[in-house]
This record gives sequence, structure tokens and C-alpha cells, in this order.
Amino acid sequence: MPLLLVSVRNATEARQALDAGIDILDVKEPSLGSLGAAPDEVLAEIGEVAETCPHRLFTAALGELTDLSESPHLPAIPTGFGLLKVGLSGCGSLPDWPARWAQVRQDIEALARKRFDWAGVAYVDESEADAPSVDDVLAAAISAKCRYLLLDTWSKSAGRLTDFFSDQALADLGRQCRGAGLHLAVAGRLRLGDLSDTLLAAADVVAVRSAVCRNQQREGAIDPEAIQKWRSVLRVSTADRHEV
Repeated sequence: MPLLLVSVRNATEARQALDAGIDILDVKEPSLGSLGAAPDEVLAEIGEVAETCPHRLFTAALGELTDLSESPHLPAIPTGFGLLKVGLSGCGSLPDWPARWAQVRQDIEALARKRFDWAGVAYVDESEADAPSVDDVLAAAISAKCRYLLLDTWSKSAGRLTDFFSDQALADLGRQCRGAGLHLAVAGRLRLGDLSDTLLAAADVVAVRSAVCRNQQREGAIDPEAIQKWRSVLRVSTADRHEV
């Protein structure tokens, strides 16, 4: 069964999501884009929550590489976090983006005095995002010994994951990731109806924000009942698939 990741924007939402039974807690600021970074003070507050949940994976979105590589301020990541991710919009026309990405990872780890796991982020709407192709991000993630590959949408208004990526492409990518020792996480305005047999077989993690917010508005408050419904549907869908 794929694990359920829910993105939260503050410590209150973090506690609600954990109580609702999520597997992975992600921190982002949804008003700042697909991988909008939460303020340092929010990361610190949720880092304290993470210290009380040592068996849960806490992840954080850190914004886009083009901003981080030119910024004098890098986020201070609490030790309770285990996995970090940086977006690659604007990098499609930058031949040296893998080196910039490596430098940002190194600098963030040096600041935190800790090694983190990382996710390579592939935007399926790569043309609109001016992002590297999924294949290029996969290759870079393998080279960087990342733990995950995240398949996501950069624009939250131009389409959903399923508008850009077919079931066959998803199945192929799942096999490539597993062959390389990567876990595949899928996101991009997913809905319960998107949980096809192919997606469930290919993905190790299903990541949501808007689908578990009130009125399905990603900047709204999360809805614990919606989270519980996702958990139930994931369990039932996976059980049905194994019985076929």
C-alpha cells in the first residue's frame, strides 16, 4: 500500500494530520507555490513536534533551486526532519543545474550539521515550469543517491498530474525507480478517483494537500475527516488490487 503524505503549513495542522493517521508529514507554505518554503519559525515549531514522533518521517519543501542558489539566506532545518526537496523550475535552460543543486544540498546540510535524505523533484508540466525533463531529474536523483523521486505539477492551475502523465508512463517510471533503488512519490492535485490500479502499483507515496483541505482549496485549513477518508480508500483499493 502506498504511504499517505499530507502537506501542512503550521504546527496546528501538523498535529491534526498526525492524529488523523498520516504516514509522512510534509511542511510547505502553499501560498508560495508547489514547493513553497515555510518560514524558519514554522519549521522550528514543527521540528519540536517531530522530536515527539521519532517513528514518523517529516519532510520539508524548501522552494525553488533558482531562488535558493542566489539567496544569502538558507533555511535552518531542525534535526527532526528526515527528507528535503527543492523544486527545479527555471532550471531547464541551465546546464549546470545539477551542480547548483548539489551545492545547495551541501550548504543546507552544513548549516544544519546533519545529513538529510533528498527527493529529486520532476515537474510534469516541464515546459511551463522551464524545468528539466523527468528523465533528466531521474538520472540526477540516481547520481545524487536520493531516496525519492517526486513527480509533481509546478502550476496548480494549468492541470493535474493525470493530465500530463499517462498510466503507462507512470508504470514505466515506477519500474525505473525501483530498479534504481528509489521510492516514487506522486503528487499534483490528485483526487480519490485518480487512485487507479496503475498508480497504486507504481507509487510508494501518494502526496496530497488540496484534496484534504476544506473545499479542496490548498490554502485552506486541512480537514482531518478527509485525511481519514484517503487513508481508508488507500487501504481498500490496495486490498482489492491484491485480491485480483
